[in-house]
Amino acid sequence: MNDYDPDWPEPCARHRPANCAHIAFGAALCYAFVVAASCLWQGCATDPATSEVEIRVPAAAVDFATNAIREYLESRAATAEREPADVEGAGRSSGSTEAAPSSGDAAPAAAPVLDFRFGGFKGGKAVEDARCRLSGLKIGADSLSFKWETGIPGDWKRETLEKGPMIVAAVFYREGDKWVGGKFDWIDEHRSSRSLENVHDGYGGWDASAWKAAKKRAFCVVSADGKYRSNLLED
Repeated sequence: MNDYDPDWPEPCARHRPANCAHIAFGAALCYAFVVAASCLWQGCATDPATSEVEIRVPAAAVDFATNAIREYLESRAATAEREPADVEGAGRSSGSTEAAPSSGDAAPAAAPVLDFRFGGFKGGKAVEDARCRLSGLKIGADSLSFKWETGIPGDWKRETLEKGPMIVAAVFYREGDKWVGGKFDWIDEHRSSRSLENVHDGYGGWDASAWKAAKKRAFCVVSADGKYRSNLLED
């Protein structure tokens, strides 16, 4: 049936199959109870001409069944109004292995803001590449060291220098809600330490006094074209 009946209880009006099934079951159960009770109460009569059994249902039993069904339908309608409709999950199959998002899940941490202010290199738009991972950063007064967990991805652009193809080594110090710094040297996967001489000498506008006064410092490597970077290590 496609006609919409505004007087029909809300669960079926919303086309909720589970609720309609409950209603149908309740109605059938009440009717069966009335028939059984009537047979015990007034008995059944058999028509001699047709051999058909006539069930005599008293008016009081009919009223009882009608009221019971009405109360059940109203109860189901009220319950359905209190239950929020599952709009997002309507198209998800019951066998789906995809976990529904939880409102209690913590939001992912925002990517650190890197201000490439020094060193003459534009790397502020570099995207972190999970294929290039560093660890074990140690920053001293005159140098830093770290460990390569993975190598430099083959599709990263390198700058061809006298010592071979290189990528950018960058350091930063914390200033408010961002990291300020930039390029201070070149590096490749065969080197896991760098001198900080360029930072102290003011290379590319580096602010040596701000670097020395900083309480939080960090390091990463960046592709020569400024498109990709490693994870940011904090000392």
